[in-house]
Amino acid sequence: MAFKSLPLQAINLALAYVALAWVAMRLTPMGSGFCFIWPSSAVLVTVIASRRRRFWAPTIALSMASLALLFVWHGLKWTTCAGMVLADTVEALVAALLMHRLLGPNGRRAPRSDEPGWLMRLVFLVSLIPPILSGLLLWGTLKQFSPESWHLARDWMLGHALGLMLFLPCLTRLQRLLGRHRQSWRARRIGWSLRSVLSLGFPALMTATAVLSFGLSDRPLLFLPVLVLVAAMLWIDLVTLSAMYLLLAGSAVLVATHGHGPLTLLHVPLAEQLTSVQVYLLLTMACITPVSGLVNQLRRSLGELRESEARYRLLADNSTDIIMSTGLEGCVRFVSPSILSLIQRQPADVIGHRALLLVNTPHRRRVIEAHARALAKPGETVLVDFESQPLIGAPRWFEAHMRAVADRRGKPECVVTVIRDMSERKRMESALAEAAFTDALTGLPNRRALMDAMDACIAQGNPASLAVIDLDHFKQVNDRFGHAAGDEVLRSFARVAQQGLRTSDMLARIGGEEFALLLPGADLAIAQGICKRIGATLAHTVTHHNDMAISITSSIGLATLTDDAMLAFDQADKALYVAKARGRARLQVAA
Repeated sequence: MAFKSLPLQAINLALAYVALAWVAMRLTPMGSGFCFIWPSSAVLVTVIASRRRRFWAPTIALSMASLALLFVWHGLKWTTCAGMVLADTVEALVAALLMHRLLGPNGRRAPRSDEPGWLMRLVFLVSLIPPILSGLLLWGTLKQFSPESWHLARDWMLGHALGLMLFLPCLTRLQRLLGRHRQSWRARRIGWSLRSVLSLGFPALMTATAVLSFGLSDRPLLFLPVLVLVAAMLWIDLVTLSAMYLLLAGSAVLVATHGHGPLTLLHVPLAEQLTSVQVYLLLTMACITPVSGLVNQLRRSLGELRESEARYRLLADNSTDIIMSTGLEGCVRFVSPSILSLIQRQPADVIGHRALLLVNTPHRRRVIEAHARALAKPGETVLVDFESQPLIGAPRWFEAHMRAVADRRGKPECVVTVIRDMSERKRMESALAEAAFTDALTGLPNRRALMDAMDACIAQGNPASLAVIDLDHFKQVNDRFGHAAGDEVLRSFARVAQQGLRTSDMLARIGGEEFALLLPGADLAIAQGICKRIGATLAHTVTHHNDMAISITSSIGLATLTDDAMLAFDQADKALYVAKARGRARLQVAA
């Protein structure tokens, strides 16, 4: 369908092209016969540059054929007509290629049409290079037929450059707006606003200023339109600014053709005066248009910044986490109100001070290192946990996510930190860790905790002894009194055995009715005394359960803890079996 519509689109564009050419030739002729402003190329280039290249050939061919007929109808010589059509063709192709380079296929790669860099390239590349190339081509074609070929080529360059510079930014912007808001404009209500009033007021002011500046023959006031343009670009968009350029150009030509204006002081022919007006307009547009794009970009950036700040404030004010911004030296620039509920500090009391004041002293070093890592790699998130002491209550654990924000040069300028309360998670982690190393029934360390303690004792190189304890005939207790009574006997043994231990000793339940006793710093003589005392105390202990009195003895195997924990454990276990084989209720030292 799109391919079938190509001829129709090319015909419509060719008709628009030749119509604008006829209007320019009728309304803006100069002494050389060329136009003061040539808008046709701008329309042609704007449309075809945003289309696929298969659309270019039929469109340019139909446009140039129509232009050739228009030139012949105006009575131009065939040599001049051929040279002008050739120059127009080259200009359209070069400008379209440059525009296509700026826009990309179908405009998908193009930046915003009011960005300063894009406008600079549009003004100084697309609007100047093609007219210069086509003007030089025209001069080379006509210099054999006309002695005034250079003046003709000069007027050609100025008129075509002025047309491209005046209409290309405006038409490109309009094309973007129409494509982007085609649907939304149908439902948008038109209302009066300050910008609407200014969009009408500034063109009117420009018309009056242009007539005044070019109408006074004895007072050169050509700077006044520039002042109006500078003031207007702070308030209006690129389309209205282009309309003001057009009004300025029309007013200048109208006044100059009637023999008025400061250019009459030059005492040169009208053609030279109009050429001076062209140069004046070109210089003005070349200076004002990129600056206008810069102003629009700054205005848009400020709007985006205000919107981003509003979102940031909304999130910060309603977040349960602490959101903090600090400088490179660690001083707080901003902190969210949630700091009051988590640390009981007002934001005003924290801003301007170092964030380390919120961190307990033992944890400050790790926070400083995390801050340094964040500054070293802007954009990457660095995690660190620390403990803080609120003004009221117990210390609390927090997890901080730090990320450095870099400027355009890639250097960090601040650090944004999200601080989350993790006290409950820390408590759960501690509970899980304790459960992993604790026997649930007796509350004693389990086999895993014992092995870790033995490895630590070996690593320190301290002498130690290891005893393995087994409760005698414990199965009979379960069979006779029940498992609940057996559990109570195990708990009773744990209480009795721990009463005679040192703080450095560890009694652990390693399975069923079997326990292990690690005695750091104790040789076999000291260890035998401790084990005999535990065995004797247990033998004289009566466990009461549901009106039942239960007594039980223990067998103990004792060995020296060597560099091999499993070897020591095996030796103590073998000694235990020897004690049980010799009648139980006794202590046996490993051979």
